[in-house]
Amino acid sequence: MSAFLPFFSNADDIISDTAPNVDDTQNVFQLKTDESRKAKALSGYAETLREFSKSPKIDRKKAFEFIEVLKNDPAAEIPLAFVVAAWNQDRKNSAELTSELYGIAQKNPEILKLNIAAATMLLNAKKNKEARELLENTLSKNEEKISSGKNPDKTLVNLVEILISLYQKSKNFEKGDFLLRKICSPHSTYKDDFNILRSAAIFYKAAAAVSDPDPFLFIFQSDKERYLEEYKNIFSRIEKLCFEKYHSTQELAPLIELCKLEKNMEQAKYLVLCNLLSAPADPESLELLAFIYMDNGEDENALRIFSYLDRMNYLADRPHIYLELARAAIKSNHLKEAAEALEWYSTIAGENPEIYYMMALVYLDMGLYRKAIARLTKAPKRFSTYNLKSLCERKLGRYKEALASILMAETAAASEKKDPINREYYFMVAYIADKAGDMQEVENALNKILSRSPDDHEALNFLGYTWADKGINLDKAERLIASALTTDGKNPAYLDSMAWVLFKKGNFKEAIKYIDKAISEEGDSIDSVLLDHAGDIYWADGQKEKALKFWKEASETYSEDLDHEAVRRKITEKNTPAK
Repeated sequence: MSAFLPFFSNADDIISDTAPNVDDTQNVFQLKTDESRKAKALSGYAETLREFSKSPKIDRKKAFEFIEVLKNDPAAEIPLAFVVAAWNQDRKNSAELTSELYGIAQKNPEILKLNIAAATMLLNAKKNKEARELLENTLSKNEEKISSGKNPDKTLVNLVEILISLYQKSKNFEKGDFLLRKICSPHSTYKDDFNILRSAAIFYKAAAAVSDPDPFLFIFQSDKERYLEEYKNIFSRIEKLCFEKYHSTQELAPLIELCKLEKNMEQAKYLVLCNLLSAPADPESLELLAFIYMDNGEDENALRIFSYLDRMNYLADRPHIYLELARAAIKSNHLKEAAEALEWYSTIAGENPEIYYMMALVYLDMGLYRKAIARLTKAPKRFSTYNLKSLCERKLGRYKEALASILMAETAAASEKKDPINREYYFMVAYIADKAGDMQEVENALNKILSRSPDDHEALNFLGYTWADKGINLDKAERLIASALTTDGKNPAYLDSMAWVLFKKGNFKEAIKYIDKAISEEGDSIDSVLLDHAGDIYWADGQKEKALKFWKEASETYSEDLDHEAVRRKITEKNTPAK
């Protein structure tokens, strides 16, 4: 029996506690008002859950049933979560739901989660004033928590963050500053809360950006100076917190953005490095640091980190980072690593035409022209792709293929918003067509330039010289070159063109005058084609020693436009005595 005595010893207390609920006259048990409301809430909650178990779909009807539960038990968290979920599912048509929850929250300012949920709904409905007033009232009812000495309440932190953001947006910096000074003070339970300090840093930076820079009465600090000072103090406290304890990259991200805005990437680096001291091998922090290095132009450092993360197998389910690795490698001229990263990205993430275009650019820079062309077959069918393919074909000396590609570029450009076809494009077509021996395409391209700009001296010279070199339309060629010389009479290329057309017409003496002037205008570095022309002209005029001197100099001067082997054969043949 003794084992049951402790239980029965409380019987008198239990009886005295329930006495107010008993009506002896009618022999009934009665609920108090609060208890009655609680009972109704539990009953409604049970009924709604019973319906919910049959049909778990979120709908308006159930949401309003849970609203009734909240009216009787405003602190009930599961009904609140359901109401918020129903609102989130159809925010545009939830004005009535917002109004109902707002009314409940106004009557229960001490309940943090309820008021934050109602304020969030109000903010979505653009009712910022009502949301702010609701949160201010809730904060005043919970003010003792700020300096209670107990552990920080995360819900209260969330409320303060929202309120500070509202003060910032409405430029009510005085109220925001007052709240932050209170909650960040040395006596506050929240003085070292990372989220609140982060909100404070963002707030003070925004306040300083728009505040008056002039001091009051030229004695006191200006608002701008005061807010900047607060910002620096807050940021120092954040750095100390990062040094003492690891914070996730999601927590740091807003502060990194703040550093970017003020172009202070050194501070961003320091913040992440402090964080890494708490968790040196944290891959997410290392990834963030690599991105900061890239933003700061430190591509070599970014590449080292990305490569380390790759060796850790961190990139296996984050293929997008291979793209960043490739960009860092390209910028730091590590082309092999860039190509490997892009190939890996394509293998993991699937075929992407833009990535194949990037690969082609890298392989072009590496001198792997055939690989570049192979990747371009899967690149987007646009002007830049065909233009790049044409360049690769030219590098391989395949001028007919290069011409076909660059002509396809013009066709592709017709469907692009920004027309890339311009004067430079037609000059390139003419150049490639000349190399491919397609005189018709040379004329077509240059005539398109001249149809738009009849006095374009470069086009006039190009067409005149091309005709002269082929030995056709010589009179017309001379007129075109003469017109170009009228615009730029000292241009060595134009003078050479005139010498060449005169040579082709058999007027060697006049040709010598122009070629000598071209050489004189050219200066110390004379083009090898011009020297070869000088040799031909002087030989035709009978001045063989001078001709051989010019040919020898031409054969020793590099130019992709000259067949040096042909010049050397010419020297050998001319030097060989006739049998």
